[in-house]
Amino acid sequence: MSHFDYKYKKLTNEQARKLVLKLTLEGKLIYSHHARERLIERNIVHNDVINVLGSKSMRITDGEMGISGYTYKCSTNKFSVVVGFVTTGDGLIVVTVFKIARKT
Repeated sequence: MSHFDYKYKKLTNEQARKLVLKLTLEGKLIYSHHARERLIERNIVHNDVINVLGSKSMRITDGEMGISGYTYKCSTNKFSVVVGFVTTGDGLIVVTVFKIARKT
């Protein structure tokens, strides 16, 4: 992997999607403290996160600059997972996770 700064240079949606899928398949996920707390609080399991990030039908939003770099929201019909990349691009940081509320 190159030394491209993945945290501070915005990726296109397609670049982000490819990198998310690659790192998920390689098992290179790191959960932030906040994400671990939300998993417990919201009764979401690791496999739910993997299913979102590894889904070919995953939708991904444009990157948003935050305090620690760009983050991307990856969503399926049931869950959203907000992720960022480690600086070298060889790891995926799960920032938070939540269930998508369905309108009735």
